[in-house]
Amino acid sequence: MKEKMLTITDKIPTSLVHDFNEFTQYLINTDVLLTKTNQFLKRKHLVELNERMIMHQKEVSKSSDQPKYLFLNLLYHLGRYGQLFKIILAKQDSKLCIIESYNMYCELTDTEKYMFLLESFWTKVDWTKAKVGRNGEFPVWFVQDFLKKIASIDSGTIIHIEDVPGFLEWGPFIDYFSFFGLWNIVQVELDAKSVSRAEAIVPTEFGIALARVLSKHRNIKEWNIPYQKQYKFQESEFDLLSSIFRIKTSSKQDKRSKSYNVIEKAKEPFYKPFISLFKDGELKKSLYIKNKNLREKSFILKISVSKKIWCKIELSGRHTLLDLHNVIQDSFDFDDDHLYAFFMDGKPWSRECYNAPLDVTGPYVNEVIVGDLELYEGKKFLYIFDYGDQWEFEILVEKISDKDTELLYPTMIQKKGESPEQYPEYF
Repeated sequence: MKEKMLTITDKIPTSLVHDFNEFTQYLINTDVLLTKTNQFLKRKHLVELNERMIMHQKEVSKSSDQPKYLFLNLLYHLGRYGQLFKIILAKQDSKLCIIESYNMYCELTDTEKYMFLLESFWTKVDWTKAKVGRNGEFPVWFVQDFLKKIASIDSGTIIHIEDVPGFLEWGPFIDYFSFFGLWNIVQVELDAKSVSRAEAIVPTEFGIALARVLSKHRNIKEWNIPYQKQYKFQESEFDLLSSIFRIKTSSKQDKRSKSYNVIEKAKEPFYKPFISLFKDGELKKSLYIKNKNLREKSFILKISVSKKIWCKIELSGRHTLLDLHNVIQDSFDFDDDHLYAFFMDGKPWSRECYNAPLDVTGPYVNEVIVGDLELYEGKKFLYIFDYGDQWEFEILVEKISDKDTELLYPTMIQKKGESPEQYPEYF
């Protein structure tokens, strides 16, 4: 029996496409200001945007921050990671703006728009960061098994959240998947103020069809780029432990670890296995935004010890993080006599780091080119030097330009405040 064709419009299976269009129109017509700490939408914009959404969120107030607005938080991440939005830095407040690639997005059909948003969510969004406001990493390992379960049931089946081990750890992702129309959420009221929580989910016919394709052809662990990067860090740690304890891995394990390769998987368009779910002509293309060759760019980075002590450094996209380390040491008159690391997510001691060449485990700073780090204006990361005294330097990508990149060495172009004493005398 031939399966029923799926239908997507700007309001079917949910209003995701319609509301994303409303979100982008608001960005076009309004100066959308961002918070300084997380570069999230300011509260007044959240209130105004929420009123425009068909998927309007009720359990929020004027004092609620972006993580509380689950739907707007999802749209924000889809636009950022989908490379339709960019942050423009300013002395007072940074702004969120539409970029040229949005014009190409507008040329897609509603089905293609939906699939592009799903592709951005599935392959580009860092699920741990999108889980902001909740403790712990997102249990990516659980997704595939759960989608297989969804793919094998009938629409309308009620799945109680507490009956599924690990499902509570999904946090806002229970809502995110409902925003894409994979299931409906059954809410239970907790008090007289209409505060509620999700008690169960009911997979939709649309969601079951998508789950079959996602679980069979688009394993999240093989397609999500941030997860892939995290996997590499975990793999390097495992290699270190293996060498210490002489753990032998089988050839099958070696092949399996090598199979986690986004580049290989990316040879096939993400949307391809979904084509047969729709009528002919509904899904023919997606939006492919070529990453600029940042090796050919010039970067200005602001390196801060504190608000009163900082310097600005210009370097080429062809320089390495080792070159950046060297110029930071020279700029602040340090002796370069300890281990150090760059933490690309801005979090001390996270796994998303590049270590000094003399450290026991990589990846190492001399192995990575600045232009390959997918930096963007407004991006912040952390440099920690001397794990005993733990000097912390915040690094802000202030400007990326087409200026001549034939810089032999990174150069300090501006400095404020006196360099701190690396070894101050204590009395």
